[in-house]
Amino acid sequence: MTTLKKAYALYNLITTDQIIPSYYKDFDFRYMGLFKKKITFIAGRPLSGKTWLLCNMALNIARFGHKVLFITGNLHETTRRMFAVCPNLPSLNLEEEVLLDAHKLQDLCLKHHPDVIFIDIHLLGNVINKKILRRFKQMAKIYNFALVITGTLNRAIDTRTDNMPHTRDFCGIKEQTGVLETADNIFALYNPALYIPYFLLPKKHTLMIVPLKPTSMLHINLEFKKSGEIADWEPELKEAIN
Repeated sequence: MTTLKKAYALYNLITTDQIIPSYYKDFDFRYMGLFKKKITFIAGRPLSGKTWLLCNMALNIARFGHKVLFITGNLHETTRRMFAVCPNLPSLNLEEEVLLDAHKLQDLCLKHHPDVIFIDIHLLGNVINKKILRRFKQMAKIYNFALVITGTLNRAIDTRTDNMPHTRDFCGIKEQTGVLETADNIFALYNPALYIPYFLLPKKHTLMIVPLKPTSMLHINLEFKKSGEIADWEPELKEAIN
């Protein structure tokens, strides 16, 4: 019987080319990082830290040489945040788009050839639909990049006593857009500081990442080439462990 840590180390060894680490150790240990050819949604209430998290992930990934494209609806604010921390990262590209569609995303892919694309657009939920999401996912597979998109949780979360996000709260990008159906990973940011008096809140617990639909390490079905053949990871992992 292997430990989770050993399984993670072996998994990371054989599938490195399909995973982009976020370089947040706890996140990568639990969820392996960001998957190429897949969509990850990170949702939260306003001021919960979505843009902050995406900016930091983008900087982390770019520092290690991966090509990053960050699409934002507020270029001035995003640039101010990022370049205050790290003013010179040639592998990080910023683009401003308020109304992003599949054609614009494809043009940006051909321009920058990114390993990871972050989309942080406040109005995205007003224009996106299931068809566009599926097209985004198709492009992620064709151009081999990981796609991370922010979303907003609905206001119902503010009316509950626990305020903890659930799957049903992921409606900032509307229900009919098929987020729960299309996304491979969905996480919600929970900032207790928005709900709990600061004098009762330990600083280290001011932000939590809540998994609503994470890729399971035990059920992932990525493929990799070995000896000229394509094999599933799960059988290969079990064979290696035994």
